[in-house]
Amino acid sequence: MTALSRRSWFAWLAAALLLRPVRLAASLSHQARRRRYRADAVITFLGIPIYSREDVGGGYAVFEETKVEGGRRLSIEFAGGSRPERARGLNRLGFIRETVWERGGRLEEARYFGFMTSSPEQDFDQAKKALAAQQGSLPYSAVDGLAAQGRMVSAKARLLFPPTYSFARHRELIGEVERIFPENRQAPVETETGSGTFLYALSQAMAAPLSRFACDYAWNGKLYELRVEKNREKSGQWRLKGRVAERGAKGGAAFRLWYDDGPGPVLPSKIEFDARSFLKLSFVAAGEEAA
Repeated sequence: MTALSRRSWFAWLAAALLLRPVRLAASLSHQARRRRYRADAVITFLGIPIYSREDVGGGYAVFEETKVEGGRRLSIEFAGGSRPERARGLNRLGFIRETVWERGGRLEEARYFGFMTSSPEQDFDQAKKALAAQQGSLPYSAVDGLAAQGRMVSAKARLLFPPTYSFARHRELIGEVERIFPENRQAPVETETGSGTFLYALSQAMAAPLSRFACDYAWNGKLYELRVEKNREKSGQWRLKGRVAERGAKGGAAFRLWYDDGPGPVLPSKIEFDARSFLKLSFVAAGEEAA
């Protein structure tokens, strides 16, 4: 195959992003797992918990693995959001879907799509003001990306939806975002692929035999660093402590998760992360469903 020039390659990748062709391959085996979560929240002030409540929202994770000739295809999803009637009217939600093709144990192609409500509040006072002012349409940020040949192209869009959409109706919202994304997207941007996408990189960290794992991944036109440490607790579960930050930046967002290893797709039994300096969220397994 003739090598593409940088401009031609970028044009091809941008076109592939917009056309979203379907890849077909003969399936040799298929495994799938879906887990539901209950969301709990703890509000802190100066690092001291001042309020906590269970079941302020929910979520789910899906992991599908299809073995094909010469490799495998992975489909990974995570969604989470609040229940406004349990969260003092707060309406927040997010969704990520990734599809990855591996060949010979190496990443060949990856696609991702996701969106979340825009939440600019950074401290407790801003959060209280946001709750009081929450009315009318809610702003969302959406992103769509495709990686191949060591590079990634992605496009993002800013969208508005009525507050009647909440996590309880997120499936409808996925369809609406996919429908209007092409006409609202900004110009695609190009970056390195790193080790792939976020959920894929996290699944690699969970499966890695070493107690420490580090890699880069691409998201929304930027490269991020994932760093994790993990150890097996007395219960037999693995506890993973992780941090993500834009490449070269200090600090970053910390998270923790617990999981059982074993044959087949692995999903966390509990996820904790600091959503804001004043807000800690936990997603606790609440059952499994057919994927």
